[in-house]
Amino acid sequence: MSLMKKFAMLSIGRSFGLVALLAAIIAIGSVSFTLFEARKEMIELKRAEMKNAVEAAASTVNSYLARAEKGELKEADAKKMAIDAISNARFDNGNYYFVVNFDSISVSHANKKIETTDMSPLKDSTGRFFVKDMVELAKTKGTGFIDYGWTKPGDKEPSLKISYVIAVPKWQWVIGSGLHVHDVDAAFNSVIGDVAKVLVPLGLVMLGVVIFLSRRASGMLASIASTMNGLAAGDLQTTIAHQERSDEVGSMARALVVFRDAGLAKAEMEADKTRVEAQANAERDAADSARRHNEAERAEASRTQEGVVQALGAGLERLAVGDLTYRINEAFSADYAKLKDDFNGTIATLQETMRQIATNTESMKAGSVEISQAADDLAGRTEQQASSVEETATALDELTATVRQTAESARLASQVTSEVKAEAEQSTSIVRDAVLAMGGIEKSADEISQIVGVIDEIAFQTNLLALNASVEAARAGDAGKGFAVVASEVRALAQRSAEAAKEIKGLISASNVEVEKGVTLVGQTGGALQRMAEEITRVTSLVAEIASAAQEQAAGLQEVNAAVNEMDQATQQNAAMAEESTAAAHSLSQEADRLAGLVARFQLGGDVSGLKAMARTMQAAVAAAPRAAAPRAVRTMGAAAAATMSKRDHDKAWEEF
Repeated sequence: MSLMKKFAMLSIGRSFGLVALLAAIIAIGSVSFTLFEARKEMIELKRAEMKNAVEAAASTVNSYLARAEKGELKEADAKKMAIDAISNARFDNGNYYFVVNFDSISVSHANKKIETTDMSPLKDSTGRFFVKDMVELAKTKGTGFIDYGWTKPGDKEPSLKISYVIAVPKWQWVIGSGLHVHDVDAAFNSVIGDVAKVLVPLGLVMLGVVIFLSRRASGMLASIASTMNGLAAGDLQTTIAHQERSDEVGSMARALVVFRDAGLAKAEMEADKTRVEAQANAERDAADSARRHNEAERAEASRTQEGVVQALGAGLERLAVGDLTYRINEAFSADYAKLKDDFNGTIATLQETMRQIATNTESMKAGSVEISQAADDLAGRTEQQASSVEETATALDELTATVRQTAESARLASQVTSEVKAEAEQSTSIVRDAVLAMGGIEKSADEISQIVGVIDEIAFQTNLLALNASVEAARAGDAGKGFAVVASEVRALAQRSAEAAKEIKGLISASNVEVEKGVTLVGQTGGALQRMAEEITRVTSLVAEIASAAQEQAAGLQEVNAAVNEMDQATQQNAAMAEESTAAAHSLSQEADRLAGLVARFQLGGDVSGLKAMARTMQAAVAAAPRAAAPRAVRTMGAAAAATMSKRDHDKAWEEF
């Protein structure tokens, strides 16, 4: 038996117990997981506290190191003050700091006896040289955690201890502190005890509730089962409990009430059935007597009905072959007299209706012939009109294309003249700039001429000074000979400067004359270009007006062309509709012929000659109608329409009336 089947076979009480057990297992598992995570969190918090404390101690040592490096303290005094500061410090309920150097020699410890002792031989409970590992960790990584087994004071067995170390490389110190995990476990066990104090009573309460609910549900279900057994045994007077409940048990009890009431109703129905069967037997005997009496009456009625059916059958046979002149003349009983009158009246009405249909059929034939002729004529004219409109649309397309090309050429010409105008305006601007530049050159030449005049004046003054110097040197005698030579050289230079200034002044004057001529010529060129630009502007305006007019003409022709195309489409549609109307008219004529043939199958009797005369009169009127457009219509519709129109003289069917 599978596990699911075993679960299905469990009683209600055991099912409640199983649910409670699963709930307890889940709760215990959840609490255990939560407590385990809480222990990890406690250890991490302790590690963080220890790290912060060791970093604070290292910060204190580094502050003394910095003062020693600045010269405020001697290194030995700084080290002593740092050791005193951290050796007396305590945290976390008496935890302390230790300091060893890079050679594993103890520098500071809570146990003063081991200071200056070589700590490298120390091993933990696993044989690990943990002090060497601390120093190596600090030297290589600077900081870090290290785990090792060590016996806590007051304990007999070693426990796991976690230490955090920081290196002070300049003094070759390793500062650290440790924490026994046993302390965390003690706090953790205290938490477990507190949790157990809460969860155990709650578990007992839940167990009691489960037992109570299990027994209560089992009792109610046992009561329902006993009631069901009583109903199954046929005891319909059994009292059904728990109907007032709103849960599933109440639903089951109310369902049993319905089952009991159905059993009671079934018993009452069986009693009623017995009474009904007895009453039915009595009624059946009375019915047999009445039936024998009615059979004789039905036999007589059957014979009368057979005669009526034969008379109606004969009338219907005559009607089936199209004889509308037949009437029933046999005498019927009073019960069937109305049936005879209704049959004769129906035949008379049908006869009159068929006469009217025959007359209307000939009228319809004549009208359909006229419609066919008019439709043929309309189709021919519509086709001719469509051809004319199509030719007009083609001509308008060509004219529109020509005007559009003219507008495009005018637009290109306008664009070219605009470009020429822009180039002329640019040339005018260049000439204007050239005039301004030449004016600037002339002004600069005047300024240079003034400067040359100043140079000439300076040379003249220098010459006078040199002359005066020569006179003074001559007066000085031999002492002034050297000065006289210098004065003569200065005089010569002043004369050459004056001559050069005169030559430059002459060249500048000639240049000014040429510049004035150039300014005049450039001004004349600018005027000519200005007049040319004005003429080009006028030409551009005219070409733009031509292009605009051509575009407007093209747009107007485009609209006319669109209207003509729409007219062409409408004409084509009219032609198609005219052809459809022609085909419909011919089809109507054919249907009228077929209808006349169908009417001819009936024997109408009465004034048949009057109907024939009326038909011939209608045909003669149709034959006398004008047929001017008929040939073209016939050509348009083809041989099928002509063959249809040839049937309008058919009147042989009237000979059968």
